Amino acid sequence: MGQVDLSHSHESSTARNANNTESELSHRTIRVVSFIWIFIYYTFETASELSLTDVRHDRRSMIPRMIHEYRVISKFELVLQSSFVSMLIHQRVLHIFSYIDFWCQFNNKRRYFINPWYFSPYPEELISCSVLYICEFCLKYCKDTDALKRHRTKCTLTHPPGNEIYRNGTISFFEVDGRKNKTYSHHLCLLAKLFPDHKTLYYDTDPFMFYILTEFDAQGFHIVGYFSKDKETNEDYNLSCILTLPPYQKKGYGHFMIDFSYTLSKLENKIGTPERPLSDLGLLSYRRYWSETIIEALLKHRSKDGESESPSLSINDLSEISAIMKEDVLAALQNLNIIRYQQGSYVLSITKDLFDSYQDKRRLRVDSKCLFWTPKLSTRQINQLQNK
Repeated sequence: MGQVDLSHSHESSTARNANNTESELSHRTIRVVSFIWIFIYYTFETASELSLTDVRHDRRSMIPRMIHEYRVISKFELVLQSSFVSMLIHQRVLHIFSYIDFWCQFNNKRRYFINPWYFSPYPEELISCSVLYICEFCLKYCKDTDALKRHRTKCTLTHPPGNEIYRNGTISFFEVDGRKNKTYSHHLCLLAKLFPDHKTLYYDTDPFMFYILTEFDAQGFHIVGYFSKDKETNEDYNLSCILTLPPYQKKGYGHFMIDFSYTLSKLENKIGTPERPLSDLGLLSYRRYWSETIIEALLKHRSKDGESESPSLSINDLSEISAIMKEDVLAALQNLNIIRYQQGSYVLSITKDLFDSYQDKRRLRVDSKCLFWTPKLSTRQINQLQNK
């Protein structure tokens, strides 16, 4: 066997390593400089509009945005391989730096000041306002209280447009068609874009249905949150995007909306799953919902032979009962750490403590008796019926 000359290969490898090291140092330098630039940018921008006391107070909300922008810049730097100056110009073109430094205020009847988390492309003339005023019924945005008052004299809505399909006590759901109610749907997307960082703004709302969760009082039906759903998806997605507005968070409404999306899937005789990718927070919420729903299904189907409390259910059975996709059922079982491999097959190992812990933290659930909704045929289903 002949000898192979490795000298050239070794030199090339050494050169590549040197280039990689130099490139890595360049990347690190740009990241450090960019973070310093962002800190200076936010300090001067905030100080120009607020007093020194207000700046100290506002710094708590400023830091998370700085960190987010630093991460965005790092990602774009790796992709664009651009210089620091051109990179900053590119970010400005993309409006990465144009976060809305104002508070959102709903109308005077039910006032909430909400500090936005992320940028949303409201009209440019409103971005300079310190407060953005929003009608909580039609979600129309105004630049000051006088404009909001004038709007309220003309706005006749006391609830979201569309059909009320669920009411249980003071809680209601309204179904809003993105094609029939384009203005409301667009306003909703602009508002929602201020909060979840993974949210994609729907400029074309026609393909989506929006399900608006509300609380009722003497003034009307106040928006709590919403989730959207693609009308024509080829997959069995039952949820595209979900948001609980900050004043209503940590009250179980996110869990409730997820449960509502699966309730609709059951009425459609479908196995549902949310669109991917999920945010970190969304994944945690879904894992919690899947786990609790699976435990509830196991509780309802316990074996009654008196010898064992372990229900004889397969993953397919659990999927059909809960309308949760099999892969999600399996993920929930693994998350609960109750699935075991014994004698060539998978079995569930469930303790009484697990059931007891679930019963101690039951959440808000959808009452199907309060739901008045009929599934609509998709274009694909209509075409299939016509071809038969």
